[in-house]
Amino acid sequence: MARPALASPGSWESVALAIAERLRDAPGGPLRPVAVEPQPARGLGAVDGGSALVLEGGGLAVGAVRAHALAWRAHAPVVELASPLEVRVLDRALTDELAQSMPGFDPPRSAADLVERWRGLREWELALQLADRLATGDLLALDGPVAQQVWAPGLDRALAERCAARGIGVVGVCKRASAVVGGLPALLAAKRAARGLPTPWLAPLSGSSVAVCLAPGGRVFRVDVAPGTEPTLAVGQLASWCADAGYLGYPYPLALVHNRCALDDGLVQDLSEALRGAAQARGVDPAAWDEVFGDFHDVLDRGL
Repeated sequence: MARPALASPGSWESVALAIAERLRDAPGGPLRPVAVEPQPARGLGAVDGGSALVLEGGGLAVGAVRAHALAWRAHAPVVELASPLEVRVLDRALTDELAQSMPGFDPPRSAADLVERWRGLREWELALQLADRLATGDLLALDGPVAQQVWAPGLDRALAERCAARGIGVVGVCKRASAVVGGLPALLAAKRAARGLPTPWLAPLSGSSVAVCLAPGGRVFRVDVAPGTEPTLAVGQLASWCADAGYLGYPYPLALVHNRCALDDGLVQDLSEALRGAAQARGVDPAAWDEVFGDFHDVLDRGL
């Protein structure tokens, strides 16, 4: 089937003009980036988790999570921890289990919320274990915001207190930032304001967040700095782990844990098919399965 025209040239032009205006080559507004002194590579802990909705339909949902953690020293891994792949029905029983483990737990509003909280708990458990294996002066890097457990703030406080007592810095490395500075997306504004500065550099954003560039030619990221962690020292330490050509400007241990715990589309499809086979082996009618979990969009899309 031939594809229809996506839009009239006039509408494309207006959209392109709006984007061009938003991303205009303007100064970085009020941001004041500063160069940071690179620090010798100390120990670095890295934690990330992966999650996915495997099945959802008819009030029944199944999710999967796993998490991974590494500690590196002298540019070699010295500790590796893993929370293995778990697949569960996203039901009241799981919600109750999480509530018992998470101080100040805020009940989820959807299956997607529940699987995110479940993954967050596994990440937090590994982060606490890893903190006990790091040394004073080391840095613990989380994938995502430091305060990512907004639905269970007691988790964040427990981790921050554990690390502060041991003299370990804590940061969260975020690939995006929603803030706007001087009419520009914050990370783009920081990059423009830092023209001419050597890397690494940081630019304070709001609260405890900073925009950073950690290697020449690297992307700009947002880094959230936990209470008790000195930002310039932490950024200088992060920079010593960002020279890998495949992930230039991003801490290599964080990239590695991401790759070890991510649940890609292929794995999610494999899990779905395995569950379908196991359910049919227990007497579930294939037609009933398709009625509950089938997505008619798949049929429609085959006609495109």
